[in-house]
Order: sequence, then C-alpha cells, then structure tokens
Amino acid sequence: MHSLTISNFLRAYKKSGTKDVVYEKLRKRAQERKLMYYSEVAQIINNFGQVVIDLEQSQGRLQVGAAVGVISEDEYNQNRPFISAMVVRKDGKPGEGFFRLLCVLTKPPCFRPLCERHCSNKENLLKLWSEYHSKKLKDLNEAWIIELKKVFDYWGK
Repeated sequence: MHSLTISNFLRAYKKSGTKDVVYEKLRKRAQERKLMYYSEVAQIINNFGQVVIDLEQSQGRLQVGAAVGVISEDEYNQNRPFISAMVVRKDGKPGEGFFRLLCVLTKPPCFRPLCERHCSNKENLLKLWSEYHSKKLKDLNEAWIIELKKVFDYWGK
C-alpha cells in the first residue's frame, strides 16, 4: 500500500470514511485544547482506513500530511481556523506542510515548480501569514502559535 499516489491515497481516505473519523478526533482534541501527534493521526488511519501508513517512510509522512491538509482545506473553506495547527511532530512543532497550506489555498493555480518554489520560501510564507493574521510576524513559529490559539478558542467554546 505504500506505493499509493497521494491522490489515490486521498481518494481511499475520503471514500472509506476515515477522513470523517480523523476530523472528529481532531475536533474532540481541539475542544480539550490538546495537541495531536502525526503518529496518532497515522494510527487512526491505520486502525480505521483501507491503507497502512508507515511514518518511517517518506511516503507515509506525505500521506499523513495530506490527510490533515485536506481537513484543514475544508476548515478554511468554512471560514474556520486551520485545525491542522494542532497536529505536530515529536518535537512539538508542525510540519513544513502546515505553513505551505495557506500559500496553496490562497494563491491562484500556477505552474507547479514555480508554486512549490514560491510556497517553500520562508520569506514568502512569513509575508503571507502576516497578511492572513493582519499582523507583522517575526517568524513562522509565531504564525503557528496564533493559529493554534485560534483553533483552541474556536473549538474550546
């Protein structure tokens, strides 16, 4: 199952209902104002889904990031904060994909290599997150902390 493309993985993830299960677990954790590790998301998918994710493999890490990103895309489209802000690596920080997600969602479609280069540039991302939060941010960590607080405030009501 590790050879699934990201698009095929996401199709199975949505079709099987696993996305809904992951979303509910994230929402519940947000209500408790607690972080969730990528490994916990992988375990939910492995327990419920039709795919097996191995976080030791780069493909597995990409799959988990995509799984969480799809949920945050839905949240963005519903004018809610990025719930993926609460999903972190073992070091307690979000993955790079979290910061790029805003870029991908707010920029018009463009030539893929150009988009990837633009959305991977930390200066571009910091500027974009500063605009999104209507505040000059000193670094991407500050953007994450602000978004995490928004998630906990929204769901912790």
